[in-house]
Amino acid sequence: MIVRTIHRAESAFRFYLEDTLARFEYHLKHGVFPDDDERDEERLELYEKLAEEQRLEVWGLSADLYSLLDKEQPPSQETTLDQKAIAARLQAAYGSSNWKELLRLLRFQ
Repeated sequence: MIVRTIHRAESAFRFYLEDTLARFEYHLKHGVFPDDDERDEERLELYEKLAEEQRLEVWGLSADLYSLLDKEQPPSQETTLDQKAIAARLQAAYGSSNWKELLRLLRFQ
């Protein structure tokens, strides 16, 4: 059980994000989310280790992914930026490991 080895909120956050992405990848391949009660309990334990800001970020990512499944597009808040400007900002955010900015920019696509 990996949860027992995770003690820091930052480690729990990264693992939770990776697991969330893996669950959605599974859904895309198989049409359903994985059914694993033990894993769900581990996810709950990890979620409880997250700081409030991290929980909001996880919730935002999850909401973004669900909107992709429903084929909904969130409204763009930066309609004045052209695709080249957004691409440059995406590259800058990725290059500087500014993941919050990267996620925010990806929501505009």
